Amino acid sequence: MATRTKAAVYATPSRQSPLRVLLSLVPTGRALLLFVAAAALYALSSLSPGLGLVAIAAHIGMVLALLADGLLAARPAELVLARESPAVLPLGVPVRIRIVVESEARLPATVLLRDDPPESCEAADEPGPGVVPAGGSLILEYELVARRRGRGRFGDLHLRVLGPLGLLWRQSRRPAPGAVRVFPDFRGMSRYGALARRRALELLGARPARRRGGGTEFEALRPYYQGDDVRRMDWKATAKRGRPIVREYREERSQRVVLVLDSGRRMLARVGGQAKFDHALHAALGVAHVAEAYGDRVGCMAYAEQVVKLLPPERSPGAARRLAHLLYDVEPRAVEPDLNTALAQLAMKSRKRALLVLFTDLADEDSARQMLKSLSVIGRRHLPVCVLLRDEDVVELARRIPRTIDEVYERAVAADLLEGRRKAIRALRRHGVLVADVPASEAGATAVSAYLEIKAQGRL
Repeated sequence: MATRTKAAVYATPSRQSPLRVLLSLVPTGRALLLFVAAAALYALSSLSPGLGLVAIAAHIGMVLALLADGLLAARPAELVLARESPAVLPLGVPVRIRIVVESEARLPATVLLRDDPPESCEAADEPGPGVVPAGGSLILEYELVARRRGRGRFGDLHLRVLGPLGLLWRQSRRPAPGAVRVFPDFRGMSRYGALARRRALELLGARPARRRGGGTEFEALRPYYQGDDVRRMDWKATAKRGRPIVREYREERSQRVVLVLDSGRRMLARVGGQAKFDHALHAALGVAHVAEAYGDRVGCMAYAEQVVKLLPPERSPGAARRLAHLLYDVEPRAVEPDLNTALAQLAMKSRKRALLVLFTDLADEDSARQMLKSLSVIGRRHLPVCVLLRDEDVVELARRIPRTIDEVYERAVAADLLEGRRKAIRALRRHGVLVADVPASEAGATAVSAYLEIKAQGRL
């Protein structure tokens, strides 16, 4: 993901009529103080007739000073603005946005800038005022934080130029549309891949996979060590070398993993400031990174009342990033998801056996029965694993000791929701479905652990 690639958008000024030029002038605090001083002279003119003439002269001089300040200020057409921003913004990560001001004026100009960031982003600060040298340039920066995935567009640049006397700002608005895309933050995901290669996922809270049988793909011969399975002995190599030799195996490569994300109404709930779908997407991309490091083919599917996105499993460099490009603008919607139709479409696109990691949630036994009906069909060919994202706020609410009648009702509702959820999970497990019920924030480590353990057991 090319987050460092800068896209420069130039803002060209439009021609202004004399009336618009007049309306664009904004007095500064210094000008207001002069007005107050002139008004005070008028108030004191009743005490001394001479002060009245001084007040009139002061007003005339102030008007002339304002006109001179407005005329001598650098015209907006003499200043060229360009916004430099990444084409892709990482979700929740501060990014510096640069605005370059180039001057064609004969005098230095003090400028003040404001930007219209995309609606999905918020500015953590504002570019301060600066002085553009005559015929030179100035770079102003501010910090932008993306709060929501998807597409966004910058708006206008708002420029103010201070007159040389400091009495008037001359302001203008420059259209500067610029498209950006907000992706999940990849920094934690790439760490999944590095840790998986070192077999140290426990550092992220994930349980290391037990290598039962050590995989099924032959890798190398090595000396026998105490505790090795005698069934791995290579008797020909042992006889030839005169010492015990065992076969070393590794997990099979080029297996298929499909990440299935529910983008229906149950994934709208917010946990830790993010929708459950965002937690699921981050977890799915973490699994994709690890699977790619192991040489597996990775695919994905997002569904709601119909399939939203679908990419059959494929193996090639950067597969996880292609998944992010495909899913970055998917948003959960308040619709009932149709898992049965989604899995039927997936079965037509991916006929070879694959591990299906389903990220969703359950509310009651009815939803569990519907899910079980869908998984029982797909499970004849593929191996499904359900990662259910739990809302810990509901758990905490069910445990809280109520102090008011409203809290009693809230606790009762939360307890009822949790009991329905537990029954649904028990129903799935009774029928042999692999289920991981975890807090939404821990979905990534849990899903990666499940993938590694299934792979080490050779269940694919």
